[in-house]
This record gives sequence, C-alpha cells and structure tokens, in this order.
Amino acid sequence: MSDTPLLVLPYISGSQAQKHVTHNEALSLLDGLLHLSVISRSVATPPLTPVDGDRYLIAASPTGTWATHAGHITLRMEGAWRFLVPRKGWRLWVEAENIFLIFDGATWVAPPVPSTLQNLNLLGVNATADATNKLAVSSSSVLFNNVGAGVQFKINKNTVTDTASLLMQTGFSGRAEIGTTGDDSLHFKVSTNGSTYFESLIVSGASGLVTAKNNLVLDPQSADPTTPGNGQLWYNSTTGKLRVRQNGTSLDVISTAGVADGDKGDITVSGTGTVWTIDPSTITNAKLVNMAALTFKANATAAAAPPQDLTADQTLVALNVHGAIHARTLIFA
Repeated sequence: MSDTPLLVLPYISGSQAQKHVTHNEALSLLDGLLHLSVISRSVATPPLTPVDGDRYLIAASPTGTWATHAGHITLRMEGAWRFLVPRKGWRLWVEAENIFLIFDGATWVAPPVPSTLQNLNLLGVNATADATNKLAVSSSSVLFNNVGAGVQFKINKNTVTDTASLLMQTGFSGRAEIGTTGDDSLHFKVSTNGSTYFESLIVSGASGLVTAKNNLVLDPQSADPTTPGNGQLWYNSTTGKLRVRQNGTSLDVISTAGVADGDKGDITVSGTGTVWTIDPSTITNAKLVNMAALTFKANATAAAAPPQDLTADQTLVALNVHGAIHARTLIFA
C-alpha cells in the first residue's frame, strides 16, 4: 500500500531514497485539507495570478488545467494545481458566500437542519437576541401554520397581576397594547409616546361584559342598513338620529331634532318641545283609574290632597250629612 485509504497521503517505503520528498508531499496535502476553506465554488477557469495556498471548489464545466475536475478541491501548491477528490463526509467553508457545505458522496450540499432544538439560551433569526428578547426575529412577516387542524398562539403569564399582551410599536416605542395587563380581563390601550396610554375597552374576564372607557363614536351612515339584525346600533347622519333594531323594527334611540311643537292628539307640545300640555276635555271617565266597588272619589281630609276612593261612611263624614240632619231636626222642633 503506497497511499493512505482516506486522504490518499503517500506512505514512506522502508527502502525509499529521499524520504523527505514523500514526507513533505504528505504534509502539503494535509496542509491543504485540514480546516478546509475555499475561496469560491463558482469559479470554473483557473485564476491568472494564484498564490500557493489558494483553494477552490471547482465549478461545473471547468476549463484549462481544471478540466474534468468539476466538484473537486483544487489546491495551489509549489506553483502548480493539485486536485483532491472529495470523500463522503468532507466539510468545507466557502469564503465568498459565508456558507458551510458537506459532501454527501455525490454532491456538495448544505448541512441538514437539526430536527430538534431544545433549551437554547438565545435565538436570533436575522437578528440579535439579548437577555430581554431571548427570541428575536427580523422579517417582513412571520407565519404560524397549522399541522392539520387548528393553531393557537399562546402567551402565558405567571400570576394574575402580571401582564400577558401583544404590544405594537413604532420605532421600538409602544403605540397599542392588547392583553391581560394587571388582571385577567382583556384590555385595549393606545398611546402616542409609549409612556401615557389611553384605555378604550375592557372585556371582563369574570362576566364577558364590555366596558367602554372613553366616548364611543359610531361611524355615520347616510342611510339605515338594508337588513339590520336585532340589537344592531347605528347613527343615521341624514336624519341625525341614533337608531337601533329591536324585534324586527328600526327605532330611534335619540333624535337630535327633539319633538316638534304642535297638537299631538290629547297633548299639545310647545316651547320647542319643552312644554307638554294636556288638552281640555280630554280626560274622560274611561281614561280615569278604576275605582273600588261602591266608593266615591273625593278628599276626606281637612287639607288639600289628591282624591281617593271613599267608603259610604267616609262619604257621609266628608259631606257632613249627620250635622245637616241634626240641624234640620232642631228647626222642625
């Protein structure tokens, strides 16, 4: 055997003369193979002014002295190009691209991505992670896709009074925050400077009730919706009315015009809707409250008071019937 089986380094024979030549040849090949780094993998023609130590992964369709050596490693040594045929498992660094390649037995490929990454201290994707942002991603978009069913994005906090939220920023300064901030209710907040926040809505974690923390403004609609659903609320800017759908009917909640002056039947409205007057002779017996059986409606007290239903005895007292009969008896006597 004259060469090593893997790196094909020459052996020194026992009776060989000038053993230093073979030894130096092996050292030169080792010098070229160890910590293998090539200048480029896209060059197919030998450069015009190479220096000893230059290494290339020869590209497809090579020419000149590199012909027939596509995919091989070439090493400039002692003014000449030496060629090394890669073996499965060889690894090299491509300086022009800052990438790492492995020879799989047929071609040079990127190393396989690990199938499992566990308990990393920091992870940056096109970004630099730090002690606060242990996961940092710089990207135009981020996708969380399902694996055949639904998908959940989970943010877990330690205790009720902690914060679990989605914070949206401008120039790394907070502008909007949605989450359970300080309790287990859902809060919606906005800010213009990242320090002072205005809370808009709170959804109670205990009941689901929605509380508006600021004035609620409905986007004006020029006409009523064509098919509003029960409970739907809108503002009709043409009529100036706040409207709601109730039991299949659209109703005014508030009218900016108020009730117009005029005769409304039994009531006359005046004073731009501020004075309501019952018309004369409109309160009929039928419109009075029902009375108890065998009673009269009168005031049996000694002072002004609302009328009440009086019994027969109370009516006699009110009319002073006993006193009148006594006076008549004295006269006839």
